[in-house]
Amino acid sequence: MAKLTKVHDFPDRDFARDIYTHKLVILVGLAELEQARIEKCRVSPAFDLNWRQVKGWSEESRYDTTKGEQEAQDLVRAISDNQEGVLQWIKPHW
Repeated sequence: MAKLTKVHDFPDRDFARDIYTHKLVILVGLAELEQARIEKCRVSPAFDLNWRQVKGWSEESRYDTTKGEQEAQDLVRAISDNQEGVLQWIKPHW
């Protein structure tokens, strides 16, 4: 998001409001990374699987008592995988 705003610029009010979310799908769109994500999913089945694991998370998910330890471990792996993890994909766009 910071790359989209120049130093001393005041961001568009709607944009500034919309970035205050935990919804990764919305944040990827606002960061203008949707096409890059689609392409990465197309060429990397492992990343696609990780993305599908992570995209459904919300701040409410942490209170879902029907989820177990395995789901939590799968989420952490999908985020932190050094080769095809979601965080690894996002880092070069910072």
